[in-house]
Amino acid sequence: QNLISVYLFLKNNKRITKSEVENKIKNLFGDKDKIKSKIIDKKKFLREYKLIYRELFSIVMNNIRKEDGSK
Repeated sequence: QNLISVYLFLKNNKRITKSEVENKIKNLFGDKDKIKSKIIDKKKFLREYKLIYRELFSIVMNNIRKEDGSK
C-alpha cells in the first residue's frame, strides 16, 4: 500500500486519496482481501510489483538528478 501511495503521488504530482490507492491496488493485483489471505497468483503478483517498484525507483532517481542539477 505504501509503495502504491508513493508511486501515485510522484506520478500525479498531487494529493491522493485512500480510495485512489485502493483502486490502483485492485486494478493491479485484484481483490485486496485475496492479497491479505495470500490466495493470489504469486508469479503474477511479483511481476506487477516489480514493474511498479522499478518504475517508482526510476522516477525517484530522475527527481534526484533534477534536484542535483546533473544529467
